[in-house]
Amino acid sequence: MRMDKFGLGAFVIGIGILAALLQLYFMGGGWTLAGLWNAISVMAVGGALLIGLVLVIIGIMLLVL
Repeated sequence: MRMDKFGLGAFVIGIGILAALLQLYFMGGGWTLAGLWNAISVMAVGGALLIGLVLVIIGIMLLVL
């Protein structure tokens, strides 16, 4: 299996950014199970909000056309 160096670089950078943002915004008290659960729940709600926003924008675009 061939490994793409750009894909590997993007993966490593993405993991670094994710870990840094988790530490900065959600796990200020330390890397505990409660902090991790809080981060996961907030990310799930944020993802659901983004999906809803995209669907509203698509609906408005379809109504206008």
